[in-house]
Amino acid sequence: MEYPHSLETFLTAVVEHPLPVIASIQGAALGAGCQIAVACDLAVAATDARLGIPSARLGVVIGFDNVQRLLLAVGPKRAGEMLLTGRELSGEEAVSWGLVNEAVPAAELRDRSERLAEEIASGAPLSVRASKRGLRAVLAKLSVDRETEGFRLTDFDMMAADALSSEDLKEGIRAFRERRRPEFRGR
Repeated sequence: MEYPHSLETFLTAVVEHPLPVIASIQGAALGAGCQIAVACDLAVAATDARLGIPSARLGVVIGFDNVQRLLLAVGPKRAGEMLLTGRELSGEEAVSWGLVNEAVPAAELRDRSERLAEEIASGAPLSVRASKRGLRAVLAKLSVDRETEGFRLTDFDMMAADALSSEDLKEGIRAFRERRRPEFRGR
């Protein structure tokens, strides 16, 4: 399947980019949109934005690296609530959860995001780049390395693959399109 691979390639590029990347969130950032926001270094959301990962309501599993990034961003209990219930957060709630840096009225979003970028750009370039690299290095040390811990991830990877080919995923997508509650069967 091409979509998950291309999304992960994009998210890795965001995380590994040498310069700070700022997410500016208006409207819905659900699923991949929320994963992009989490991968960015900073995020500003409209107060009425909606952020979440509705995978449990669709029957899909997000990638391990994305679970890890979410957990490091909001902590284990809140990451669990988002992943296990599909809970959506407003921009204001996302601030209190640590998912975004700040929430502003939608009309001010672009200006605030640009001012934040200008503030970063006015800093010493070597310091900004080194700080981003230092933050990412510390986060990497807090993360599970798939290479050295790969044996532990086999079950997760198999379960995620099973979910991608399940009847539940098809039902979740149908229910989403039909705007109804899905009837999952665990198959």
